[in-house]
Amino acid sequence: MKNNFSKLMPWFFFAAAFQSLIPILTLLSIPTENGISIARLALLAILFLFLITGIYLGFRTSKDSSSLNLFLTRTSSILATTLLSLTCGLILFLLRYLNPEQLLPYYERLSPLLWYVFFIGFELVIFSLLLKYGFHPQVLSKQNFIPALVAFCILFSIFLFITITKIGITPDTAYWGEPGVPIQLWHFVIAILLSFVVLLSTLHSLFTNYYAQITNYLLPIIIYITACVVWLSVPLQTLASSYYAPIFQPTNIPLPYSDAGFYDYNAQSLLIGTGYLGEIPPRPLYITFLAFLHLFFNQNYPAIISAQACILSTFPRSLIFSW
Repeated sequence: MKNNFSKLMPWFFFAAAFQSLIPILTLLSIPTENGISIARLALLAILFLFLITGIYLGFRTSKDSSSLNLFLTRTSSILATTLLSLTCGLILFLLRYLNPEQLLPYYERLSPLLWYVFFIGFELVIFSLLLKYGFHPQVLSKQNFIPALVAFCILFSIFLFITITKIGITPDTAYWGEPGVPIQLWHFVIAILLSFVVLLSTLHSLFTNYYAQITNYLLPIIIYITACVVWLSVPLQTLASSYYAPIFQPTNIPLPYSDAGFYDYNAQSLLIGTGYLGEIPPRPLYITFLAFLHLFFNQNYPAIISAQACILSTFPRSLIFSW
């Protein structure tokens, strides 16, 4: 059964085709020493194939879109497209951050194609869902869509403000600003497996109301409590590292040092009314967060560390359910 979005199918494929011009121009703009290599020619050929295929499907669906509509609205097709998009995102992340010293040249050349497939896959999933189920604003209003949209607009406005004004952005001269959390490979594998289990339970909950209650309410609480218990169980003695001074008399508590000391030093400067010591430091929001913790717990660093662990324990629940 067709809906109004079926009429937009030709325009979707035309748009997808011409979006491939962006990665094509990006690949051509990468400097070369001895002309375009065979590998880059292969990437350009793949992107040109996307361009031609998109134009062909656009003209074909303008005449008859029934067969392609049936294919796109299959559940298996939507899941396959979703997995393809997520796989491209995972490959992009690994190429960029797994070993930048060796893999960064590969990221620079493969990223135009991978980003294109990632975004086209995401767009195709959204369009396929609209083809299959249509658009029902009255349902969105019952699913807390308006508060989520308001929160997104506020955060996106802050992002645009910082991007345009450059307020709070400091130059990274030593490659220290890269997002990197030291996790082991088995941590990553467990996170992927748990995400897959949650995905399967969510799909099963579509048919069983009992499992829906567990997935929506009980499981997030269990994940949060587990993260809190695991992180809070780490003894304070392990903090005797380059970021925390060894625990000595008379305080018997860990005192921040190095980067941790720098952030805490700025937080203390906020508490005494001197601002950020005259200039905007890296991660000013985190420093403000530390200042609020000092307001509640004074100079009790074990309590401040525990409070941060309890708040950061929301991340595993959010990451797992974002899949």
